[in-house]
Amino acid sequence: MNIHPIRLLALGTALLAAFYSEASAAALDVNFGLNGRVAVELGVYGSRANAVIVQPDGKIVAAGSSSSTTADKDFMLFRLLPDGSIDPAFNSDGTVTTAVGSFDDEALTLALQPDGKILAGGYSSNKNRDFALVRYNSDGTLDHSFGAEGIAVTAVGSSHDEITDMIVQEDGSIVIAGVAQGVNGRVVVLGRYLANGTPDLSFAKEGFSLSVVGVDAQAESVALTESGRILVSGSYSDGQRRGLMVLGFDAAGQLDKEFGDNGIAIPPDSSVFSEGYGMFVNKDGGILVAGSVGKENKRDAALFRFTAEGRPDSDLGVLATAVGTQDDVLYDVVVIDETIVAAGFKTVDQQREFLLITYSKDTGAAQENSAQFTTSAVVTTGFSGGKDTSTALAAVSENSVVAVGESKAAAGSSAAAVSKYTTAIAANSSTTANNVLGINTLSDVNTGNQYILTGTPYELTRTTVIIPAEVLNGLSNVTQRGLVFGTMPNPVLTSSASSSSSSSSNSNTSNNAPVMSNLSPSNGDISTAYATLSLSTDVNATCKYDNITPNKDYDQMASTFATTGAKEHSQLVTNLQDGEKKYYVRCKNTASGAVNTTDGIISFAVTITATDPTYSYQLFVDYEKMVNNALKNVGNFFVGTAIAADSTTADATATTSETKFLEEGNTSAGSGSGAFSSKLKNLKPGTFFYARAYAVSGGTTYYGNQVSFRTADSCFIATAAFGSVFDPAVQILRDFRDQFMSGNAVSRSLINFYYQHSPSIADVISQHNTLRFAVRMLLLPVIGVAWIALHIGLSELFFLVIAGFGLILCSQYALRLLRRRSKAVSI
Repeated sequence: MNIHPIRLLALGTALLAAFYSEASAAALDVNFGLNGRVAVELGVYGSRANAVIVQPDGKIVAAGSSSSTTADKDFMLFRLLPDGSIDPAFNSDGTVTTAVGSFDDEALTLALQPDGKILAGGYSSNKNRDFALVRYNSDGTLDHSFGAEGIAVTAVGSSHDEITDMIVQEDGSIVIAGVAQGVNGRVVVLGRYLANGTPDLSFAKEGFSLSVVGVDAQAESVALTESGRILVSGSYSDGQRRGLMVLGFDAAGQLDKEFGDNGIAIPPDSSVFSEGYGMFVNKDGGILVAGSVGKENKRDAALFRFTAEGRPDSDLGVLATAVGTQDDVLYDVVVIDETIVAAGFKTVDQQREFLLITYSKDTGAAQENSAQFTTSAVVTTGFSGGKDTSTALAAVSENSVVAVGESKAAAGSSAAAVSKYTTAIAANSSTTANNVLGINTLSDVNTGNQYILTGTPYELTRTTVIIPAEVLNGLSNVTQRGLVFGTMPNPVLTSSASSSSSSSSNSNTSNNAPVMSNLSPSNGDISTAYATLSLSTDVNATCKYDNITPNKDYDQMASTFATTGAKEHSQLVTNLQDGEKKYYVRCKNTASGAVNTTDGIISFAVTITATDPTYSYQLFVDYEKMVNNALKNVGNFFVGTAIAADSTTADATATTSETKFLEEGNTSAGSGSGAFSSKLKNLKPGTFFYARAYAVSGGTTYYGNQVSFRTADSCFIATAAFGSVFDPAVQILRDFRDQFMSGNAVSRSLINFYYQHSPSIADVISQHNTLRFAVRMLLLPVIGVAWIALHIGLSELFFLVIAGFGLILCSQYALRLLRRRSKAVSI
């Protein structure tokens, strides 16, 4: 291990810091380093910092890479004392570099264990990049009890595997988020390692869960909520635009379909370019994601907030702040007390500077139509006069933070850069930065008439969605209102637009708690290992249940019905055992927020016999596990080399008349002001839609803000069998469809026939573990053929099949000749 001397760069006393408010809520800590800044050079060709943690004793550990040759980076860590000076107790000189592979190695994330040991994660290169974890003792030496002499390297995909973030659980397990590269794009990877550095085979599929989102995806941050849900933030591309995303997983590493829409949360208007990076989860489950909005070279720094359920938070929504004249991006975010602090970079004339933004509660704003948070200060900090980028942020104390990144001079040399800020809130601080909040989400979107609000789509399926809306009292004499939607931005109400098969409801019909009815099954016996809980409410509502404790408050119930939000609610429960079952249900009025104060009770008895078909699969559970492991191994082979694009181009070529699905239309939801919601039905699967509320007043049609959504893709049976539309096996089948079955009318007719008749079959499959297992087995050879066709082409595959048959026939003919000759010789 080569260690180069550390050099603290003289930065001068002139600070390139810009403040957007006279009474600033943040400033450089002049008692740290040199006027709040420290730059560290390691390696002949420079260094950079990508991650930072603060130890309980106040010492600051940063990690990234340093380079001793022009084409070889190594893991690099250094530790500073609270005043910014180097810590000589850390590996004798405050720094450590570790060569993991034979080519580039870089640390992208850090984690501190309770025993003081330090974990660094990133990638290691031996021509291809692989996951890399390195554990150090508290004194900076390698922990040889971890992995192989302190290092654990794992190949997941075919190339470009990177760990981008990680957290250490209470039992010492290490949850990581990252990416793996396939042929056409990157796939999100969630994994878990045991405390000794080996993959946890009980987690997800042999330790890793792979999710295909769009044509390319990048995981940036991972977080664990108090309820045990695992969140991964980042960005995805659908081939036309890039968008922020948050994926939700359960504690076992499976995609959590109760989070967001089928496990994924995106901003309200996903038609706008956005990116997601670092994430912070509040105690109430609220999710903050640092990022940007706008296209490359014109991005604005942005902070996104989602609820614990994965819905855009109307209290904050999106805070977009334009600082420089070019790119402004936030890479990380933390919360100190009630102050939000985010860091990244700003760009002016191609020169970058560290960017720090603080957000504080706006106590003087009206509660109804104003944000709860506003930008309180914007601070920029320069190091080298070149490109200075802050990539990570950590809280030091109740009133200070530290940011790390890279300082790259115009001459090309680079150093790891550290800056420390005080964040004490000053009274009456304010800013003119652009704060765009709530339902009107982004500054470069047509926000529409101020009296018409289009809400966030929810209950999104392959063919349906529910969209809430409201016409405020400021617009009078409204004779018609509703929603208009289409596949192009800014849809309008026209007489020729198709009338959507939809249902609309006025959510103001009652401000009381929902009235529950038709609770089922009730007071009966069932003989299966599963049951579907269902009920109806008189208003749109969200329903929860508990099967252990009665008389729980609605907010204390942990389980939400899978299908809810309207007036019909259902939830499939599985793995039932013999005995009496009781489920206690309470619902919340979507419009008024009123909740039930008494339980609705679903009660039934389960009596399972050994001859029951839903029970019989349990007799073969060990065999099924064995075969499933084989399926996982084969599936991982496909994943590692055949992650393909999530393309909807083929679907877009089919017309509405061919498919009987709608690509445009409108709803009518009465007249006057007030809140209402519309359920759009028969939407085309796998299609990106735009929608906005409208109101007709005085013969003129006015429109609200635009929202967008994408219906789930339509590999119904495969999705039901494999459990997620993001499963790579499903992706392979979709790619085969898009590449080889969209070029002629016969193939499109077959696809349309499948669209019409497969959903009901898929629903049955999804409810029976035995059927899911059987369908996976049946689909495996189909997936293999599709994978080969995607790699070598359909005509080449056909040629190989013919050649194979020919080879078999020739072999049989040769064997017959040999047998005849042997008989002739014996005679």
